[in-house]
Amino acid sequence: MRTDDLKLFMAVVELGSFSAVAEAWDLPRANVSRRIGELEKRLGGTLFTRTTRKLSLTPVGQELYQRFESLMPMLDAALDSVRHQSQSPVGKVRLGVLPEAEVILHPLLQQFMSRYPELRLEVLISTVGYHDIVNLGLDLCLHAGPMVDSSHIARPLGRFGRRLYASPDYLATHGRPTTLEALAHHRLLGFRWPDGRVEHHWQFEQAQVPVNAALISNSMTYLRRATVDGTGISHLPELMAMQHLQNGELELLMPELVSPQEEVWLVYRDRLSLSQGARLLLEWLLEYVPELTQSA
Repeated sequence: MRTDDLKLFMAVVELGSFSAVAEAWDLPRANVSRRIGELEKRLGGTLFTRTTRKLSLTPVGQELYQRFESLMPMLDAALDSVRHQSQSPVGKVRLGVLPEAEVILHPLLQQFMSRYPELRLEVLISTVGYHDIVNLGLDLCLHAGPMVDSSHIARPLGRFGRRLYASPDYLATHGRPTTLEALAHHRLLGFRWPDGRVEHHWQFEQAQVPVNAALISNSMTYLRRATVDGTGISHLPELMAMQHLQNGELELLMPELVSPQEEVWLVYRDRLSLSQGARLLLEWLLEYVPELTQSA
């Protein structure tokens, strides 16, 4: 009996369908169904009750899941320990990153891959934080904001907010605003939230600024590029602007302004459930992300 098939069974239980596991694991759906069927034959019992609308555990499946829910992390840890003593870390690590963090994380991830060339890294954009650990089958995930699920472990990476940025070319052409009132005479770039709302104000601790945007997008990545290209002034997440600030493509406006900040966390289920590669990436990010952001 292969441990990979048992892991596949556990994933089906947690994600709720063969289709969800096929998408998360990048497998054909027929492959998932076949492997579960083969596992049932080897066990001599049916694991799932299948209907057109719902997939539920049989008593046999329930007992198997309850027994292996705690055993599987310990088995993975034991196998990883043996591999660590005999060879370089191998396998795949799935990391969920916030859309605004991919710019600053990219060089760190490239360095990590150079350090551990036998590891395969899959980076997925995660818009709902730690909820995507199950949804996308992630090993690690960045999450911004409060942690309300105590079943996960969350390690702090820092506190970040949004600030005002413009390119040197834009400022050379249109001048540098030095007061919030002056922003009304500039081209402002606005964000449309996932629920469809367009932001009509930029919130700071000192004041709230009305925004009549010349350009609106539901993509912060697009607004970042437009800002770098000199289209106007934007209210970007600090993580997203950090690299452009360092290389001179963007300038920080009115640095005394402070926007509400959120804690950014690196989240995972528990250390025993992490593969050796995932643990190495966890330690890598916890060491280097704070250093990178503090030097900005």
